[in-house]
Amino acid sequence: MRFIKSIFSRATVISLLIIFQIAVLFMFIFNLTNYTWIYLTILPLFTIIAYIRINNKKLNPTQQILWITLLIVFPLLGLILYCIFGETRLLRREKKAFKNIYEKNKKYTSVTNLHLPDYQGQSDYLFNTLGFPAFNNTSTRYFSSGEKFFEQLIVDLKSAKQFIFLEFYIINNGIMWNTILDNLVQKVKEGVKVKIVYDDIGTIANSSSRYPKTLRNKGIDCKIFNKYNLLTTVSHNNRDHRKIMIIDGKIAYTGGINISDEYINKDNNHHYWKDTAERIEGNAVQNFTLSFLNIYELSGGIADYDKYLAINHNQPQDGFVQPFVTGPMPFYNDTHAINILLNLINQAKKKLYIVTPYFIPDYQIMNALIVAQNRGVDVRMIIAHIPDKKIVYLITRANCVELIKNGIKVCRYKNAFVHAKSVLVDDEVGLIGSINFDFRSFVHNFECGIWQYKTNALKELKEDCEDMFNTHGYIEIKDLKVNFFEKTIANIFKVLYSIF
Repeated sequence: MRFIKSIFSRATVISLLIIFQIAVLFMFIFNLTNYTWIYLTILPLFTIIAYIRINNKKLNPTQQILWITLLIVFPLLGLILYCIFGETRLLRREKKAFKNIYEKNKKYTSVTNLHLPDYQGQSDYLFNTLGFPAFNNTSTRYFSSGEKFFEQLIVDLKSAKQFIFLEFYIINNGIMWNTILDNLVQKVKEGVKVKIVYDDIGTIANSSSRYPKTLRNKGIDCKIFNKYNLLTTVSHNNRDHRKIMIIDGKIAYTGGINISDEYINKDNNHHYWKDTAERIEGNAVQNFTLSFLNIYELSGGIADYDKYLAINHNQPQDGFVQPFVTGPMPFYNDTHAINILLNLINQAKKKLYIVTPYFIPDYQIMNALIVAQNRGVDVRMIIAHIPDKKIVYLITRANCVELIKNGIKVCRYKNAFVHAKSVLVDDEVGLIGSINFDFRSFVHNFECGIWQYKTNALKELKEDCEDMFNTHGYIEIKDLKVNFFEKTIANIFKVLYSIF
């Protein structure tokens, strides 16, 4: 029964549609080879136009070089792939929606940023480019596992009095979601407003297109982000990879954790699943509330900004906290995710700890890490031992070999998959959120995080990192076992991964 259900699932149907579109594309290319005049006239003209477009667009340099190389080596194939996957223009309705949102946001964000004792430039970058200010009246708490996070989350959900917002890449049926859903339904009965936004592709394997209606019947307002249609285009690469939960505008959570049983180790397909999260309480939550209302509106909802943002929740000072969200161009005006990471790496003086499930950086990140190590910074990275995606893990291993050659310490979390995403610099400034060290987070995804300075959460993150270093130890190049064939495959897929 399960096998038959999987055959006719929405994920299977969409996969078949994508394969069909690729087959049609190659048939089209094959048939065009019979027309020599196309290669001599039309093809060169459109290739030159595409080349000009690529050079004039604000692209990641790695992407730019790869697209140009593809156009030179395989002109016709490169041109067609670029038209399908490379162009990222906004539709007129999307431009209008973003313009309206930006105008609304001006009303709810500060005109000046807080003055930090150190790292003012990093904080100002987030404020000046994304509009999210820093706060010093917000408390923080770090969770070193999904189980600990889930336990506290249920307590906070039961305390909700006004509203609950959820924005996730994945929502899968199981113990975790059913427990959350039961609490949400109970809160709806108590008069609490519940709104959910989830990514269509992220959740496609475990939910039907009718699931929002099911939730609406329970009194929950649900929207799907970037719903997949029948024609595969570059827009489907732009996924909502954020993980945000907001309770009464007072409490918020983010981190690597989605809503699925493996994140709380109720599904043992990966042995132990190591993930982390952060809870904040106080006025800084309004940054996430504002960003949720933005994505809710982009997904077709009507957002009442005044109702949900006119809330003040001062907490005792716990360092500086700056929640933010990022996204792909041209939705956003810069490659914020990679710039935030580069800012952290380049300003490290003594220590740099990184926890990431996927390590597929571009040249800028790889070079920045090696330079940091060579100028005396103690650079350490924690990756998984058991992969969830074998090709991605192969690329990660190949890249880590290069790090180890340059003296960077890499710790492999034994007998587990690590899905946590965090950066800690000099024990005092850092980032916890949804951003991976890969092209999807840098270029394609809508992401989120909390940039922070001298918070309790960073102290707890440091303790967790050092516990992992001491418990699992560092690995040598020979332990990664990347031979010539594997390295070649990794490099090929790294190129494909960076484009698509």
